[in-house]
This record gives sequence, C-alpha cells and structure tokens, in this order.
Amino acid sequence: MYVSVVSGGVCAALYWLRAALPRAVSATIVGEFLVATEGVGHYIEYSRQISDTTGVFAGIVVAVVLVTHKSGGSPTASNTPAGGTVTTPAAKPSASKKTGATTTGGGGGTTTAAYTLSTPATAGGYPLGQNPHFVATATATAAQITTAVASGGGGKATGNPVSASYQLPASQVITFVGYQGTFTPAKVQTILASLGSNPHTYAAGPNGGILGCANTTVTPSAAVCVWATSSTLGVTEFFTATGPETLNAAQSKGAADTVKLRAGVEKKKA
Repeated sequence: MYVSVVSGGVCAALYWLRAALPRAVSATIVGEFLVATEGVGHYIEYSRQISDTTGVFAGIVVAVVLVTHKSGGSPTASNTPAGGTVTTPAAKPSASKKTGATTTGGGGGTTTAAYTLSTPATAGGYPLGQNPHFVATATATAAQITTAVASGGGGKATGNPVSASYQLPASQVITFVGYQGTFTPAKVQTILASLGSNPHTYAAGPNGGILGCANTTVTPSAAVCVWATSSTLGVTEFFTATGPETLNAAQSKGAADTVKLRAGVEKKKA
C-alpha cells in the first residue's frame, strides 16, 4: 500500500512538472523580449530592430524547438495499485502570443517598421537647394544631437548620414540630416527635451515614431525638429537667407514642414 501511494504521487508530480516546463520556457522568452540583454527573446527583438529577417526567423525556430521539445508526450503512470487506476488530467493546449513593439505618433500607436533614408530631387513637394553652407551648419547641429542621444542611451547611429537642403516658400530653407541605426524613440524624446528651449512634441506622421521640435541653446539659436523610429533618426533645421531661424510661435509650422519632407526622404524597406 505504501509503495503504491508513493509511486502514484511521483507520477503525478512528474506529470505536472512536465506540463509546466513549456510554459516556463515561453515565459522566459517573453521576458527576454522586454528586459533581457541576452537570450533567445532578446536575440529575436534585436534582430527585428535592425531589420535582420534571417536572425528573426532563426530565433523563432530555436524558440519553437525549445517549447515543443519540453512539451513532448505526457509520462504514463507505472506501478498502478492493484484493482485501481491513476487518472491524470489532460494537458491544456498552450496559446501562442503575438508580440510586437509599438511606437506612438501623435497619440496613436503604430507598428514599428524598418525604414531607409535618401535625398531625392524633390521631397514633400520641396526641391533640392543649392547652397552647401546650410547643410554644413545643419550637419554640425545634427552631430551634437546624435552624440547626446548615444550618451543618454537613446540609441546609436551606424554608417554615414545622408544630408541635403530643400527650398521652402518665402525664401526659407529646410535642411535634413538622417541617420540609420538602432534607436529607442521614447528615450530619444526624453533626451531631446533637455537639449533645447521651448520643446514640444507633435504628430509624427504616417511613418510613426516620435517627433519633437525646439530652439537650440547655442548661439546663434536655431529651430530644430527631430524624428526617430527604431531604425532611423532624422534632424531638420530651418534657415532664412541670413542664417539659422528660430521657430518660437511658428514651431508647429516647422513640425508640419518636417512631416511633409519626411514622407519624401524616409521609405519603408522593401
């Protein structure tokens, strides 16, 4: 009698342990998506951020193998007491959970996508400018911003930036300096608020991410807008014929011009 009871208890314990393992593995992978710096979940999320499709699918395959291996056939009861049976509850099917990062653009959540940057002849209806002085000044400003973003943990640019100036109406110029890399839009937004005066956030447009504008604190003060997604960071600066221009009350106009220009210089990866 004693042996039979012990045997039945061991079988039940083994069953529940076996049933719990795949859920434990799934929970671990989900946790790695959110806060880990290594592991299968972190690898999948990092590959997604840098648009590494092969890496994403490789991580998914590893995760599936881990979960299905741990959820193999249920153990069978042995040493069943004479004249009786040991019943084990059927394992509940595990539900798969779709995960995805979202970013906020003007109050609405949109799925983060990978983008590429370029400088076409016309962007947002604005033609390319011809004065290289504007780009040189804007590139120096953008370099200061990306340095602050990197040191503040908001992400890191890779490769060389793309840059151009575009002609706005009324003899105004908007410059664009864009970076590819890996960025955290919410963190970038926090960092930007500390870099300039009179900072505000605006609707980022159909490509999502974040968009903020402010006046720089350097001399001469200039109007700057910055947008960020998980794969791009774009900086626009505004000029008149006499030099950098401050936005102040016209800041919303600068944000609107930035959204229009962004639609022409930033495209989803094919």
